[in-house]
Amino acid sequence: MRAHRRSGPSGFTLVELLVVIGIIAILISILFPSLGKVRASARTVTCTTNLRQIGQAFYAYAADRKGYVVPKDWYHHNGAADKFRDNWAVTLIENRYLPAPAQDPASKASSGESVFRCPDGLDERWVEGTPGWNGGERSLIGAKFWRVTSSRTGNAYDIWYGVNGANEAALFGLYPMNACPPAGSMVPQLMKMGRIKRASEVALVYDGLSQHFGTGMGYVHINARHNNRTTTNVLFCDGHVESLARNAMPSERGVMEDVAMLRERCPYPKWRIDQ
Repeated sequence: MRAHRRSGPSGFTLVELLVVIGIIAILISILFPSLGKVRASARTVTCTTNLRQIGQAFYAYAADRKGYVVPKDWYHHNGAADKFRDNWAVTLIENRYLPAPAQDPASKASSGESVFRCPDGLDERWVEGTPGWNGGERSLIGAKFWRVTSSRTGNAYDIWYGVNGANEAALFGLYPMNACPPAGSMVPQLMKMGRIKRASEVALVYDGLSQHFGTGMGYVHINARHNNRTTTNVLFCDGHVESLARNAMPSERGVMEDVAMLRERCPYPKWRIDQ
């Protein structure tokens, strides 16, 4: 009598199973770096979108106020010229040009999403008075957020971007943004958009902490956050945004003070209006 063979699918042998596992492992090793690059690229795009929206808010503010640029900081006028009141982000948020969630002032972390949050920034609060220029332009200090509190409402907001501006009265007109009134002065002064020549070349807002300080001491505050900490996103005064190599930007103390040095070493983007 003839034996009948069992019909139906046969199982994998151990060798075949190991081959399949090996192929899957190779595919994963190939795809994972690519997926990481895609995620990094997506974060960079989100950041540039944030900056474009901030730029639109700058122009809306200027359009409502005869062309004046939102001040970097407001200071008190009543005999206390150097007393900080509010900054540019608070001004835009509380005048409803941009939304942002109010924070718990006691919290060291940040909650909620807004255009002021850089996706490659750190969810760690910068404590004012701590060193701001240690470790170079790739310092993690420059990737932290700065918490600012409204003098009018008491609301606290978290900001991951720095601005191209200075406080001192002697530096008024050299940068797109300034304090009002400038530190050491009781005379309120504000920049006008029309005074910013070659606006498509002059930096306005960037990946960074607070400001670069007009003296150049805060060079570390222009932060390399993207593409493996080599790239900084920059909003220009005409509203467009670029991702630029951080090593093309000021990286030495005092370089912002010397316009000739800026022209030679850091021609683009421009930081000073007389550059």
